Amino acid sequence: AAVALEPAEVVMVGDSLHDLVAAKEARMPAVGVLTGVAQPPELAPFAEPVLPTIAGLPAWLAARSVL
Repeated sequence: AAVALEPAEVVMVGDSLHDLVAAKEARMPAVGVLTGVAQPPELAPFAEPVLPTIAGLPAWLAARSVL
């Protein structure tokens, strides 16, 4: 509300199942990153992509025509 965006307009980036479940409950798109202890099979059901690191986020956003 403070930035006049809906949850669906903001991407949550997280490296744990807890992060991605919180995003889903908030109705936010989620990106999983493998910088924590969680593995891709754990994160994939709750994330649009699962990226090796956050460094892949700009390319993923560009591919979605968000940038």
